[in-house]
Amino acid sequence: MIIRRSDAPWYIRPILWFARGFTITIGRSIYVSDTFDSWPAREREAILAHERVHLEQWRRWKILFPVLYLLLPVPIFFAYFRWRFEREAFLVNVRQHGYDVEQVVDSLWSGYFWTWPRAWMLRWFYRKVGHE
Repeated sequence: MIIRRSDAPWYIRPILWFARGFTITIGRSIYVSDTFDSWPAREREAILAHERVHLEQWRRWKILFPVLYLLLPVPIFFAYFRWRFEREAFLVNVRQHGYDVEQVVDSLWSGYFWTWPRAWMLRWFYRKVGHE
């Protein structure tokens, strides 16, 4: 795992500009804010746990990962693969770092281009963590 800040290669910088405010995993690198070291330790640990899931997804899916994540079936609403990849990563945050399911779903809804219907996301997470 390589954690990078502003030392991103030139061809990655436009992606980081577009996704400013987000932590992003591309290949074997995790790109974080230049202020990342000043964030609370628990927040940094939770973010890195989430991004480690994405590192594994990149390893497993290779070049298909970004294609599926960004494009299929469409970039917004019912973006099944983005939902699939993010739910796996956020489940780690819910189970290991105490993230609130409703806040995770709100984040997935508003911050990830409406990946999946909100009620379906809530139902999926509550099933996984043993609530109904």
